[in-house]
Amino acid sequence: MKHGAAAIYLSILLTFLLIEGRGQSVLDRKVFIQANDIRLGTALQLIADKGGFKFSYNSNIIPLDSVVNLYAENVSIEEALDRLLSKQYEYRQAYNFVMLRYAPRELSMVLQESVNYPSLFVIRGQIVDSQTRLPVMYASVYEKKLLQTVLTDRQGFFTLKLKNFPQAINITVSKENYKEISTVFLAEVIVRPSRRGVSGEYRDGDLARVERTRLGRLLVTSEQKIQSLNIGNFIAQAPVQFSLGPGLSTHGSLSGQVVNRFSFNATGGYTAGVQGMEIGLLFNINKKDAGWFQFGGAFNLTGGSVSGLQIGGLYNNVLDSARAGQISLGHNRVAGSFHGMQVGGLYNQVKHNFDGMQISTGHNRVGGSFKGLQLGAVFNLVKEDFSGVQLSLGYNHLQRNFNGFQAGTFNHTGNTASGIRVALIGNISSGSTRGGQAAGIFNYSKELNGFQAGLVNISGTPGGYNFGLINIVKGGYHRLSLSANESIDLNLALKTGNQNLYTALLYGRNASSTNKLQAIGLGFGKQLSIYKDLSLNPEISSRYIHQGNWKDTNLLNRLDLNLDYPLAKWISLNTGPAFTVFYSNQSVQKKDYAFLKDKGFEFGNPRYRGWVGWNVGLSFSAAPRSQ
Repeated sequence: MKHGAAAIYLSILLTFLLIEGRGQSVLDRKVFIQANDIRLGTALQLIADKGGFKFSYNSNIIPLDSVVNLYAENVSIEEALDRLLSKQYEYRQAYNFVMLRYAPRELSMVLQESVNYPSLFVIRGQIVDSQTRLPVMYASVYEKKLLQTVLTDRQGFFTLKLKNFPQAINITVSKENYKEISTVFLAEVIVRPSRRGVSGEYRDGDLARVERTRLGRLLVTSEQKIQSLNIGNFIAQAPVQFSLGPGLSTHGSLSGQVVNRFSFNATGGYTAGVQGMEIGLLFNINKKDAGWFQFGGAFNLTGGSVSGLQIGGLYNNVLDSARAGQISLGHNRVAGSFHGMQVGGLYNQVKHNFDGMQISTGHNRVGGSFKGLQLGAVFNLVKEDFSGVQLSLGYNHLQRNFNGFQAGTFNHTGNTASGIRVALIGNISSGSTRGGQAAGIFNYSKELNGFQAGLVNISGTPGGYNFGLINIVKGGYHRLSLSANESIDLNLALKTGNQNLYTALLYGRNASSTNKLQAIGLGFGKQLSIYKDLSLNPEISSRYIHQGNWKDTNLLNRLDLNLDYPLAKWISLNTGPAFTVFYSNQSVQKKDYAFLKDKGFEFGNPRYRGWVGWNVGLSFSAAPRSQ
């Protein structure tokens, strides 16, 4: 019983500690760390592991390779960081992240006036450096709940006018490389100063990258860029925003820090994001995410991710991922992964993986893998694996594996190609082909485990099946044959392919002056090993017989069962029976068609006739026969 009671007590204690730990701020959690002569980056990772969170910081401003010592016994994470970083940084919590912001200096507010009018609260003052007492220009002075802000002038002075103010007003001052300070006002009396804000939400990540794009540098105002530098990752939310331009908004220069439910931009606007609907008659620029509907008459530029439907007249640019329908008459670009449908008049680009449908009258480019349908009138490019359907009037290029159906003027796969590939000109597979390739001119595969159909087929291994006039196969079947049979005195055949299937280009003629004819045809054969070097080569072929004109149809169709026996490394003897079916619609009015008469034809109407014949000849190999 004692053990049972102890277990129950321990369980209750652990549950209490777990609940208390979850309710704590990350910076208030206690840690114990003792480390000597370790890298600063390693020390930060130890603190993160002990505290159960992750750090977010710019590695360019923190000397991660410097050697440090740290001894922290049952102290808060904030105190441990102060000891480690010598109080040169400011710490901000965003969910389970702690953001490190370089802030070696401190600010002070010199209050000049705070006046409470019936509908307006006015605060005037000066922001100075705490140590030097010199004025600090372009510092952000703002009220987080009311989303009203102002920048200090060159002498550090500011005037902040607040409408619809609450009983308690929290004024926050932020400046790059300075620790943030906050002051709470009640009517005209200062209640308390503090270095931490009492409201607002901080977000992890680089939220200013949209301002570094070409359009961001051009259209975002300098005042908004300064606010981004000072306020950093502070993001607020509001139901509605209206703007005439990026600097003329109902949220003023703080518009880049506010996520709105509805945003209307008469010409264009700059916001932290939208979770609802945003309409810009010319353009929309979002610092972070956009959803669920966004329309920009000229373009949309989003620094985060997009979900829902995004329509841009000329251009859509998403600097993160998208799960959406994206439509533009010009160019669509997603820097992360994409799931959904992308329709671009000229050009679609996804830097990472794509899952869905991509359609363009010009060019489609995917930097990762692709699953779905890709349709580009001119050019399709996928840098990793592809699974689905790829169609182009021009060129399809896959740098890795392909699985599905592919059609274009020219197709190229950098590795394994599985499925069916159809090309007007040619197919190239730099790896293996598992499935089929069909092209108007040529097919190439480094390793063939399926079939190729084209005028010229090239493969690096003797596997699979080649259907073409010329088949060039490494280690395959390449022979020139001379033979005679019961119908044609002299036959010449070029046989290319492999043992599974080879193609024969046929030419023949009779030497007799009374039975002149020429024969041109095509055949297919297969080599079957019987015993040691002896093999059976069944061949089926069809020849057009020319006996004086090309108007009439004379077709000689044969099945040859040749035994093949090597006489030397380069030469083989071929002989065996044959079965022939001859068709002709030629009307005989002359006396020089002895070939037809010899086979018992009754002329004047199309006739079929078959007979058993023979074949004998020699084959010369392009390479010596393997021993």
